[in-house]
Amino acid sequence: MMEDSKTLLCVTARGGAASSDRIIDSVVSVDSAMTQVDRLVLDDSLPALGQSDKLADTCRQRGVAYYRAPRNLGVVRNVNLGLIAAKKFGYDFLVVTDSDVICPGNLVDRLVSAYQENGDSAASVTALSSDASIYSVPNKDPDKYLTNQDTVNWLSATLAGVFGGRAVDVPAGLSFCMLVPVAAIQRVGLMDPIFTLGYCHDVDWSCRSRALGLRTYVAPGVFVYHARGDAAAAAGIFGQRGATVFSDERVIDTRYPAFRTDVADFEKSGEMARTTREAIRSIISAAGRELGYAVEVAELPHRDDDMQPLCTVTPSNNNVVLRYKGFRWALDEHARGATRLRLDVRLAQIFERAASVIEIRDHCAIGDSLAGNEAVVDTYAYPTRPV
Repeated sequence: MMEDSKTLLCVTARGGAASSDRIIDSVVSVDSAMTQVDRLVLDDSLPALGQSDKLADTCRQRGVAYYRAPRNLGVVRNVNLGLIAAKKFGYDFLVVTDSDVICPGNLVDRLVSAYQENGDSAASVTALSSDASIYSVPNKDPDKYLTNQDTVNWLSATLAGVFGGRAVDVPAGLSFCMLVPVAAIQRVGLMDPIFTLGYCHDVDWSCRSRALGLRTYVAPGVFVYHARGDAAAAAGIFGQRGATVFSDERVIDTRYPAFRTDVADFEKSGEMARTTREAIRSIISAAGRELGYAVEVAELPHRDDDMQPLCTVTPSNNNVVLRYKGFRWALDEHARGATRLRLDVRLAQIFERAASVIEIRDHCAIGDSLAGNEAVVDTYAYPTRPV
C-alpha cells in the first residue's frame, strides 16, 4: 500500500442521472490494496429531470457521500468540484468518472499502478473502455454484452494480468474515467468552464499539463464499461464516434494549433491499435481457456458468442474469426492461405485445449479439413429455423 495515501473516487452526475443503481453499486464495489478509497457523487442540479432524490437515497443506502449543487453549474464546474474536494481534503489522487460508467473492482489499484510506473511525470491516467474512441477496445455491441458487473470485473482482471501497470503515453486524457494526482491539480489548476457543455475541457486541461512537462497516459490494464458515445469526441479529433461542439473545437484549435497534428501522429504510430489488438486477443484466449470454445463453419452462423468464445468460418471467403462477447479477432493467415497449419491445431495453440463443439454447415477447404475431428457434432445440415 502507498503509505497513508488517499484516493477520492468521484462520480459526476447531471440532475440525478447516475441513476441506475448498478452505477452506484459498481462504485461501492471498487476496493484497493494500495490506497484508502473514499466515494463521492456530485449531482449537478437539474430539477426538471426529477432524479436527484432517488440518487440521493441510493447513495445514502450504499454509504456513498452525496452532494447536490444548489443550482445547475454545468459539466465542467461539476468536475471542478471534484478537483477542489480532492485538493481541499488532503487526498493524493482523484479518480473522476461519468455517471454512465460501470467501474471494475480493481479500478483504483490499476490506475494508481500505472501512475507509479511513471512517477511524478503523470498528469492523468485514463482507463480503457468500451467507448472512448481511439482509447476503446472495439466491441460489436457493448450495450448487449458488457453491462454486467461480473463481466466488467473479469475483463479488467484479465487485462491487468496481461498489461500490469503499463501506461501508454497519449495526447490527452479523457475525464469519463481518469485518475488525476492532486499534485498535478496544484500545478495545472482547474478545468476551464468556457467549455460549457462538457466537451474538450479535458483536452484543454491535458494540453496545459503537457505544456508544463507532465504527461497524459492510458492504462490498458484496466477496463470500464462506458454507455454513451459522446464523451470521447473531444475537439472532434478522436474519431467522431459521437456528438461534439464545434465552438469548443475552435477554442482548442486556437489555443493549441499543433494538437490535431499530435493526435494524427499518435494514431499513425499504431501504438494504441497494437495495444487494443493485444487486449482483444488476450480477452478471447483467456475466455477460451476458462470456458472452452465452439467452431461453426457456415455462411449463416447461428451460435451466439455470449457464453463462450466462438470461431466462425465463412466458406465463401475463408474468413476465420474468433468472437467473444462482441470482441472480434480475425485469423487472417487462414483467409490468405498463408499457413498450412490446420485450423483445429491453431485453435488448440491459442486456447491450450481442443474445441468443445465443431459444427460444419457448408463445404470449404478449411471446414472439410475438420471433418474427422472428434468434436464434430453436426455436418452439412442447417438447424431448422422458425419461419
